[in-house]
Amino acid sequence: MPKLRRKAYSPKRPKNPSEASFFDLAQGAGWGLMTRGWPDYFCWKEDGIFLVEIKRKHGYRLKYFQNFLLQKLASYGVPCYLWNPQTGFLKLEPDYLKKPEPPVENFNPSSPF
Repeated sequence: MPKLRRKAYSPKRPKNPSEASFFDLAQGAGWGLMTRGWPDYFCWKEDGIFLVEIKRKHGYRLKYFQNFLLQKLASYGVPCYLWNPQTGFLKLEPDYLKKPEPPVENFNPSSPF
């Protein structure tokens, strides 16, 4: 999993007073904070959830923060996928850049669609 150095991405302190209070509290407690890189879709049904990042073409890569966030979520057991119209779903594992899996054929985590 890529390492995210705090100096590499340090979000600006929010202007909203409530958000700024939380920002100060979380950073003071040693938490890393991120507002970039969230996937395109959070998908849910009664029996589960998954996250998916959409790319226009096969071969388009995740941006740095997308990669970091999706791998971090996957490491906590959240199902994360990369999808494009040419190949469909690719399951993202915590270290998928090192060991890419083939596209998921007939993707059906309890038939999400």
